[in-house]
Amino acid sequence: TKHGFRIVHADRLSLPQQAVLFRNTHYLAGIHGAGMTNMIFRKDYVMSMLEIFPPQPVIPYHYAVLAHTYDYRYQAMQGAPGKSKYSGGFIVDPEKLDQMLGIITE
Repeated sequence: TKHGFRIVHADRLSLPQQAVLFRNTHYLAGIHGAGMTNMIFRKDYVMSMLEIFPPQPVIPYHYAVLAHTYDYRYQAMQGAPGKSKYSGGFIVDPEKLDQMLGIITE
């Protein structure tokens, strides 16, 4: 991508592979979920992150608190509802995502 990110499916990696990958991750952008917990492997090192939420009335703050605990730079953005209310999908504005990725990689 323009900002140098690559897509990783953490659930397809062993725990030792996840630890090595995230220990070496300077910039993390991901959809809210258990995979974001891997940020703990970067402890004691600088990291900037972007958490992307599906549309929901209340934004969970778990990873924001964890990021603050580790003194990471944290940003968040919320997507918009997809075409089908119950499809489980949501839409992220590409321009807004590009802007947010730019912020965390500054």
